[in-house]
Amino acid sequence: MCQFQGVASFEGHPLYFSGPHVGVMADIRIWRSYKPQLQPGEQALGDKAYVGTPDVNAPVKKPRGGELDEDSKNLNALHSWYRAGIEHVFGQIKRFNIVGTRFRGQIDKSWRFLKDVNSIIVAIIALQVAHRPLRVHSPLIDAEEKEAGAGELAAREAAEPLPPGVVLGDPYDDLVLFGDGVVEGKGLEPDNDDVDSGCQAADFRVGQKVFAWFWGLWYRATVHYIAKRGTLHLRWAWSHQVTTNYLPRLVVPCDAGVV
Repeated sequence: MCQFQGVASFEGHPLYFSGPHVGVMADIRIWRSYKPQLQPGEQALGDKAYVGTPDVNAPVKKPRGGELDEDSKNLNALHSWYRAGIEHVFGQIKRFNIVGTRFRGQIDKSWRFLKDVNSIIVAIIALQVAHRPLRVHSPLIDAEEKEAGAGELAAREAAEPLPPGVVLGDPYDDLVLFGDGVVEGKGLEPDNDDVDSGCQAADFRVGQKVFAWFWGLWYRATVHYIAKRGTLHLRWAWSHQVTTNYLPRLVVPCDAGVV
């Protein structure tokens, strides 16, 4: 059994990989022996296997016989959300059967072969992520930036009236962001069976500005990709995150109205 250790950015770009290592080696031992060179004060995000390592920011462990307080739980949820980039990368790598299945050869005789295979796969993933990031980082903004952004949005909306039937939602007031990155509206999710813009995937083009229905309101977005199955991938204007397989009937061009 062998294992690899890697570092990736939030967006899913592979930054550093080492291995193969004998599977019985502890993760923290591999890190101490083969870690990448970090800048002074720089830390990586790791799971609980790295607790106690000065240059790795690990989750808060539950005390023996006790429970975590609410602040620690929230911190761990935020930590997990940001650290998920490396899990996405490993998920992409394991899609290659030569890595995702049991290796039946002799590791000591096949070390160079395994290292070269892993390097090629990581390079392929890096090219894929460079073209289409696994996630897009949306930086937090303070109250002053929020107010300035709201003023700019209001001025833009005044210059560009909303289409008939479109009630624009405020992502800062009408949506809730959970620690695991899930976004929901407030209250129960309304039914969208009666929402029909009359649009098909063929009515849109990549890069087009649109309004998309979500949780009873409409939000600004951009068409990121048009899937062969007839759905849309949308990049939200307020977070720059991409939602896949959106139904065209829930989307309208900025210059159209809702049926």
